[in-house]
Amino acid sequence: MEKSKDKNFNILGIILSIIIIGIAVFFASYYFFMYKSLKIYRDNLNIEIKRINKVNVSVEKFIKLNEFNTEEIINNMQKNISSLQSNLHNIRNLNPTEKYTNDHKNLINGVENNILIYKQVISTLKNKESLNLNSFLHTLEKYKSDTINYYSYVSIKKIKINLPEETINFLTDFKKHIQKLIKNNIDNEISKKQTTNFIDYINDIVIKFNNLKTDYISNIKSKLISKGYTSLLNDIAENESSLNALNANLSILTIPKDGTPTYEAFIKTLESYHSYIENLKYNLNIEQLTYSSDIIKKDSINKLYESSREDFENVEKDYRKFLDLFDEYKNS
Repeated sequence: MEKSKDKNFNILGIILSIIIIGIAVFFASYYFFMYKSLKIYRDNLNIEIKRINKVNVSVEKFIKLNEFNTEEIINNMQKNISSLQSNLHNIRNLNPTEKYTNDHKNLINGVENNILIYKQVISTLKNKESLNLNSFLHTLEKYKSDTINYYSYVSIKKIKINLPEETINFLTDFKKHIQKLIKNNIDNEISKKQTTNFIDYINDIVIKFNNLKTDYISNIKSKLISKGYTSLLNDIAENESSLNALNANLSILTIPKDGTPTYEAFIKTLESYHSYIENLKYNLNIEQLTYSSDIIKKDSINKLYESSREDFENVEKDYRKFLDLFDEYKNS
C-alpha cells in the first residue's frame, strides 16, 4: 500500500515537473519571441529613421543662398517626397508591440507631416506670384510644428527621431525668401494699379484735350469777320482757362516710374499749346490795335500770324510724339 502511494506521488511529481518545465519553456519561448520581434522592429525602424534623417538633412545645401533656384529646389523636394513616402510605406508594414502602438502611430503622423512640409514648399514656389503667399507660409509653419510635435511623442527605447536643425534652418531661410517675394508681389500689384489708373486718367485727359485743341489760325480772317476781336479773344481766354484746368488735374496724378517719359511728353504738348494760345492772344491784340490806329502795315500783320501758325505746328508735332509714346506704353 505504501509502495503504491509512493508510486503515485512519484508520478504526480513527474507530471508537475513536466507542467512546470512546459510553462517555463512557454514563457521562455514567448519572451524570446517577443524580444526577437522587438529587436527586429527596432532594427528595421532604425533603418527607416536613418533614411528619413538623411532626406531631411539633404536640404542643407539650400541654406544661406542669396538666390533660390526654384527649379532645383522643386526637383529636390520631389525626390525627398518620394523617399519619405517609401519610408512611410515600410514603417506602416512594421508590427510594433502593443506597448509601442501609440508611438508607432505618432511616428507615422510625423512622417506624413514631414512629407507635407516638402509638398508645401513646392506649392509655395509654384505660386510665388500669388498675393496669398502668407497663407502658404502659415500652412508650412503648421506642418513643421506638427512634424516636430509628433516626432517628440515617439518614445521607443533606442529609437530617436526629430526634425534636424538643417531642415529647420532651411525652412527659416525659405520663409525669409518668400517674405521678400510677398513684398515684391505687393509692390508689383501696386505698380499695376498705378499703371492702370495712369492710363485711364491720361485717356480721359487726352479726350478733353482733343476737344480743347483748336486751330485758330486757319481762316482766321473769316473768323474775325464773323465774330470780331473781342469775341474771338474771349473764346481763346475760355480755351486757356480749360487748359489750366487740365494742368491742375494732371498735378494730382500718381506717375508710375516707367510712365515718366509719356507724362513728360504730354506736359510738353500742353506747354506748347499754352505758348501757342499766349502768342495768338498777343498777336490778335497787336492786330486789333493796328487796325484801330493804322500804325503797322498789312504785311507785318501777316508775319504775326506766321509765328502763330508755327506755334500750332509745334503743338501738333509734340502731340503726335506723345501719342506714339502713350500707345507704346499701353501696349508694353
